[in-house]
Amino acid sequence: MNVNEFRDLLGHDVLLLHCKSGTKRPVGKWKELTVDVMADPAYLARLQMGNIGVALGQRSGGLCSLDIDSDDEFGAFVKLNDEICQTLSTRGARGGNLWWRLQDAYPRLTPIKRAGAHWGEWRSDGAQTIICGQHPDGGRYQFLRRLKPLVIGFNQIRWPSNMTPLLSIQPGEDVTESTQLTEFPKSPEGTERTDATDVNRCGIGGCLLLSTIKTFEEALAVSRTSAPGHNHERLFTLARGAKAVELTLKRPATETELRDLFDRWFATAKPHLKKELGMDDYWFEFLDGYENVKHPLGTGFIEAAWIKTLTCVPPVEANQFKDLSLRRVVSLCRELWISRGGKPFFLSCRTLQVLLAHPDHIRAARWLRGLCRAKILAVVELGGAKSRRASRYQYLPSIR
Repeated sequence: MNVNEFRDLLGHDVLLLHCKSGTKRPVGKWKELTVDVMADPAYLARLQMGNIGVALGQRSGGLCSLDIDSDDEFGAFVKLNDEICQTLSTRGARGGNLWWRLQDAYPRLTPIKRAGAHWGEWRSDGAQTIICGQHPDGGRYQFLRRLKPLVIGFNQIRWPSNMTPLLSIQPGEDVTESTQLTEFPKSPEGTERTDATDVNRCGIGGCLLLSTIKTFEEALAVSRTSAPGHNHERLFTLARGAKAVELTLKRPATETELRDLFDRWFATAKPHLKKELGMDDYWFEFLDGYENVKHPLGTGFIEAAWIKTLTCVPPVEANQFKDLSLRRVVSLCRELWISRGGKPFFLSCRTLQVLLAHPDHIRAARWLRGLCRAKILAVVELGGAKSRRASRYQYLPSIR
């Protein structure tokens, strides 16, 4: 199959990756790429010169894969899930990969065990799967079923017994990588902000529905730092998580509890922290953030609207777009307009970037401009670095 045939099979909103032949490793900084690169003829030509991988999750319209390691387990899973397994299926050296487009929430990249032994891997945001080329063991990747990926809901999947972790999504829960919603405090990096009455300062990266943050362990889980450059944001997320736990405890956290929470965060974040700053510096930053939290994790204005888009029917005007994430952005704009009582609302491209797990804000900015050209949004007040405010928008279908 050539690249165009792969795109016809998978969808033209899918990001394909150039990998070295005989390896599973993409060439270059693939996590910084977006589907926009698929419009570059030179990039498409490079795809023909090695293995082809597929970026999964939000960057490819919700396309995910389930990698099962052994032939026996793969066969048993297919038998258990016969209806939804009439979908694209591929194979490397053993077992197989099942490919689906997820129409609702799904877990982030998760290794899976059965009865304590490695069973496979759920692959989504942050992961990629090789679909074509030479396997490291020497054979070729194969198609078991050359069908377009089915569109399913994650809870349609039936799992064998004795699986860990237990992968399931509760109604309204959003557990992709793009769901850890944080609030950006004032920072030296110059993060775009709205005024204090429009709380749409958000971030990403966790695996729990924020309204379920009830324990310090859960607050820690959605605040972990896994790469340089996000420490300020993650530390403030930790502070907001601590405040959310206090709502459950119905009392302030003790100094011992806060210190223990911070120490555990610091232990995992240490490889990604700035070398010129020490533990005490980050402890003081945490305390400063904790004292300045206005909205405990899960209680912000944007968060409520974003979570609501999981269960609401997208507006008719969203159906003109093929990208499911873009449709959800239209739903978000409508929910923000409703939440504001029909008044204009703030929304920044950087907010969208982190909600959608895009590697930068460029695509989000293009989407906002595109929604204005499509007569779905209109700029009421232009934001920017000087005003340190996001742009304010009117949702136009509301006045037609």
